[in-house]
Amino acid sequence: LAQDEVARLVAAPVAPFGVEYDALAVERVYQVTAGHPYFTQLICHEMAAYHNASRRSYFTTTDVDAVLGRIIEQGEAHFKRVCMRCRA
Repeated sequence: LAQDEVARLVAAPVAPFGVEYDALAVERVYQVTAGHPYFTQLICHEMAAYHNASRRSYFTTTDVDAVLGRIIEQGEAHFKRVCMRCRA
């Protein structure tokens, strides 16, 4: 996906619920996924779970990084290898 498509995929579905992403947070998602649809959707799914647990409605890069850490901890070995970019 192109960067603007990732931005829409990240922000548009949650906007009606009052959830917003800082522009740098959206950029972080794109940076980590390189626009790969599956990994973008995985982060979006985990961000929704993060929102439900924290009740936060404004996400920053710190929140995205927290979710990336959760994905790495819970993921299979291949996610650990793929997500090594997350720490860059």
